[in-house]
Amino acid sequence: PLYKANRPPRDEAAVAQLTRVKEALAERGFKLMGCSGYEADDVIATLVEGLFDRFEITIAGSDKDLLQLVRPTVRFLSITVGLTLDEDGVRAKHGVSPSQIRDYLALIGDTADNVKGVPRCGPVHAARLLNAYGDIDRLLEAARAEPSDVGPPSIRRSLLENETLLRLAMRLVELERDVPIHIESVLGGNAAHDTEPTTNMETPMAMHAPTALTGATSSQPTEPTPRLTGRFGRVSSNPKKGPMKSIITGKPTVGKTYFLSTIPDCFYIPLEDGLRGRSPNHPLHCHTDAKDNAIIPSTLPEFYQALDSFARDINAPVNGRRPHRDLCIDGLTGLEKLVHAEACGAEKAGHMEDKEYKKVWSAAERLFMDAQERIDAVRRTGVRIWLSAHAAEVVNAAATSGQIYRTWDILLKGSHEVGVHARNLWRGWADNVLFIDWAIEIQKGSKGSRSVGKHRGRVMLTTDTGTHAAKHRDRLPPVLPATWEDLANALAAGSAAPATKFRAEIEKLVAKLDAEQAAAVMAELAKSTDANRLAALHSRVQGLVAIAEDALSDDGDAPSEEDATANAAE
Repeated sequence: PLYKANRPPRDEAAVAQLTRVKEALAERGFKLMGCSGYEADDVIATLVEGLFDRFEITIAGSDKDLLQLVRPTVRFLSITVGLTLDEDGVRAKHGVSPSQIRDYLALIGDTADNVKGVPRCGPVHAARLLNAYGDIDRLLEAARAEPSDVGPPSIRRSLLENETLLRLAMRLVELERDVPIHIESVLGGNAAHDTEPTTNMETPMAMHAPTALTGATSSQPTEPTPRLTGRFGRVSSNPKKGPMKSIITGKPTVGKTYFLSTIPDCFYIPLEDGLRGRSPNHPLHCHTDAKDNAIIPSTLPEFYQALDSFARDINAPVNGRRPHRDLCIDGLTGLEKLVHAEACGAEKAGHMEDKEYKKVWSAAERLFMDAQERIDAVRRTGVRIWLSAHAAEVVNAAATSGQIYRTWDILLKGSHEVGVHARNLWRGWADNVLFIDWAIEIQKGSKGSRSVGKHRGRVMLTTDTGTHAAKHRDRLPPVLPATWEDLANALAAGSAAPATKFRAEIEKLVAKLDAEQAAAVMAELAKSTDANRLAALHSRVQGLVAIAEDALSDDGDAPSEEDATANAAE
């Protein structure tokens, strides 16, 4: 990744030594925790987030971005200088509080993570600005004001000229605090227990040691932790995942708003006039005015205020539990309008293509990313996110043949490149993109009469096919009835299947593919070792099988009712 560009080449001998260190730590009772696709810093942040209110924690490491985790029960031990910092120590050393470390490093840069920082803004200026304005958002707001009290003028110009770079730096320095690990497994025993030192280890080589959590200690004695097996002890055979971010999309009038309104005790933030399609049999929880009318945010700041009000006030814990486990935002088209209005206002443009494309899109992209960060902040409080989106036919080209085909995908009003970039931005952000469509039975007409289509209900597509763009992070069937009860049951039953089961199901599905596709799948299967990669491969193979079966049905006789429903859905 780009943020590792400044790091020295990997020392293979050091890697081998590190493996032996891990084995030795396991022998001494330390728990080794990791998660494929995540940095050690993110695993540490997740552990701290889940344990800080129960234990006194010391983090040993060398990365400055870990300082943002320091709080009354969490200290940071620098393994490079042997200095331990608490909250007061962080303020004394860097001039800012631990909660401001992310913005501080984004301003001054961090060579370890290849974060450039803002030109002409050093540690002294960064600390002064953050103490004056609190965070980067308020600092930039003050810098854009006329007249502005942000000074000196060279710093103000640099902030405004490098705002996009600064936003990217914030994302790079931000720690993930919802890595899918089983935090409770830490409580199985002490972080370490008394044993004799391992005697046959070589002298540790000089290397940049990876950051590690030294352990959470409790005053209650417990039994020694059993030794973990394998090179990296798996966190859990059934890892606890963080709250999901899901986009519910589909054709117009298919019932996306109705589906979301059936989620029990879901809180609703409407951004479009879509409340008319909600279920009359389910209570509506949303911001209302004095006359009990739903309030629809009309600007991006108002949308942010609605998010903050929900997280801070409406969904504040009561007796240790939050009233709402789900937040529905209806929908993406409304959010896009707010973003475009803000971007065009900032660039003094009449519409998104009124000025140079890259300049206006840069403003919109930053605002989209800000919106995602705000929504993610609510998600980190333990709330699942549901975002509705309209769908439209999108023209694509096959990677190998270049043939043009059409796919139903998320609809965004931005034209040309703007729409493509925005669609990719949101598809990448979401854990699930679930497509609701009509299940239609096609009754082929006899000679001289037309075929007739009959609606047989609604279905939810969870896997990418040749005709519908969808994806999921959990082990879901490719097609479900489009009801909340069926999706909830599938999510509960489908998460975290063992790797051996994934392999068996993939091998079973391969038999339905042609020889070339089967060979490609088996080659990838041989390289896939962990459950995450196998789950992704399983999802892709489901899509290939669905396309193959759809093509076969087009060549056969009139389908049965069951086959017609499935084929129409796919």
